[in-house]
Amino acid sequence: MELIQQGIAQKLITLSEDGKTITYLHQNKKYRYSDPEEQIRAENYCSLVINYGYPAKRIDFEIRVPRRTPNDLADIVVYENDELTAPYIVVECKKPDISEAEFTQAIEQGFGNANSIKAHYLWVTEGAKENFYNVADYPSMERNENIIADLPRYGQKTVSDYKYVKGGKDGFDIEVLTEKALTQLFKKAHDALWAGGKRDPSQAFDELDKLIFCKIWDERKHRKIGEPYDFQIYTSDKGTDKLLERIKGIYSEGRAKDAEVFKEDIRLNINVLMAN
Repeated sequence: MELIQQGIAQKLITLSEDGKTITYLHQNKKYRYSDPEEQIRAENYCSLVINYGYPAKRIDFEIRVPRRTPNDLADIVVYENDELTAPYIVVECKKPDISEAEFTQAIEQGFGNANSIKAHYLWVTEGAKENFYNVADYPSMERNENIIADLPRYGQKTVSDYKYVKGGKDGFDIEVLTEKALTQLFKKAHDALWAGGKRDPSQAFDELDKLIFCKIWDERKHRKIGEPYDFQIYTSDKGTDKLLERIKGIYSEGRAKDAEVFKEDIRLNINVLMAN
């Protein structure tokens, strides 16, 4: 909600008195803000301008995609030029709390749109969960090696190797979540670990506990301002097991301090880990 308030203050958007309608001022477009998916889109739009620095005049919504179905529209497109003829970033927005299968479907929809209009980058998000991809420099069906940590900021020619850094210097710092948001994240992570019944529920809880332990341990580790956190995707991972290796390293450090916390090793593979 903070981004929305900033967007209003910077005259990017306005909300109707009843809070049901949002107007994107630079685009002169109105949508139903009571729609949860629209709320995600509004936050992403404000973030693109406020956090990433992209000019509002180079961003548009509901862009019809050639060679796709008539009703297939790209939620947000960021362009490289003022004429809006050179697509750069496609953002696929979904409402919160969608299933893992629905998120995977959103990724495919996003790739279809990004490839069709020849955009360079793709951002797929439902708020709590988000994936970033380099679309232009990889084969159209690649979904692992082209995962990137974050979008480039406006004017940057390269993608950062990480998104979250201590103090937020040249990146983002981790945020304090509300109890509701944290509960949603835990539920989503457990569902991914449970895998629709492929894994025993108690085992899924055990693995989730280990990941939460690693996340807390990583956040409490002494870091200098500008130093990246380990518990996150790095662009240089490129579909390898490096993320799993970093998390196992955090886990080993924590267990060395208190061997009684967990008796067993982390039993997840990189594919399950990435789903979280």
